Amino acid sequence: GVQIGVDGDRWALPEGAFIEAGAYRVLWLDGEDLVERSGFEGWVLPQALPGQGATLELLHPDGRLLDRLTYGIQLPDQSIGRVGGQWALLSRPTPGQANASAASLDSPESLRLNEWQGGAGADWLELYHP
Repeated sequence: GVQIGVDGDRWALPEGAFIEAGAYRVLWLDGEDLVERSGFEGWVLPQALPGQGATLELLHPDGRLLDRLTYGIQLPDQSIGRVGGQWALLSRPTPGQANASAASLDSPESLRLNEWQGGAGADWLELYHP
C-alpha cells in the first residue's frame, strides 16, 4: 500500500487503508497511547517525528514519490500546514480537520533598539516592538 517515509525509514499504511475524497485522516507517529488520550482516531506508525527536523515522504505503492516536505526545529504545541498552497505556521493545530488560518506573525521590520547600558559590568540591551 501507500507508504510514509521519515528520514528514509518507510512504513506501509494498514492493509485496506482508505481516505474518502475531501476527508482527513490522522497518522500518529509516536504511539498508541496518543490515540486514547486525544480522542482522535487514526493510524499509528512506530516512529516519532524528530524535533530537530526531518524529511517526510508520501510514496505510491510502487515507490513513486507523491509528496515530500523537509522541516526544521519544531516549536512546542505549534503545527505547520498548507494555507493557500504555501506552508505556514497555523493559528491552532487542527488534526483530522481542515487547516486553521495562518498564524498572525508581525514583521521584524518594526523592532527597535530602545535602551542599553554598557561599561558598568551589568551590560544589557532592550528591544522594543511598537
